[in-house]
Amino acid sequence: MKDMGEAEYILGVKIYRDRSKKLLSLSQETYIKRIIEQFRMPNANPVDTMDNSFVLSKELCPKTEEERNVWLRFRMLALESLRLIGYSDADGLANRDECKSTSGYAFLLGYAAVSWCSKK
Repeated sequence: MKDMGEAEYILGVKIYRDRSKKLLSLSQETYIKRIIEQFRMPNANPVDTMDNSFVLSKELCPKTEEERNVWLRFRMLALESLRLIGYSDADGLANRDECKSTSGYAFLLGYAAVSWCSKK
């Protein structure tokens, strides 16, 4: 693993940080624009997908663009608990019929998974 400084983009996601306010915001604007161009849908309208069990009243609904942006921000964990932890595992012959092994890893930053993979 190599320290390349603070990330600005990762997997097409723009990262905004305000350490003084302990805020971390993620934006997929560039990725979304690329997908819209790829599928030739310049007039596409955004749609929010919510969890079916989530109940939102009119009083709780964000009314301005700023309120919507605030909902998308993640509070950064206190720096003391912000540590990177990696886990990995492998099984030599998980599938004996196909003679394939399975391996995987997960990296957590604080309590959130930031990278993971599983391969057969």
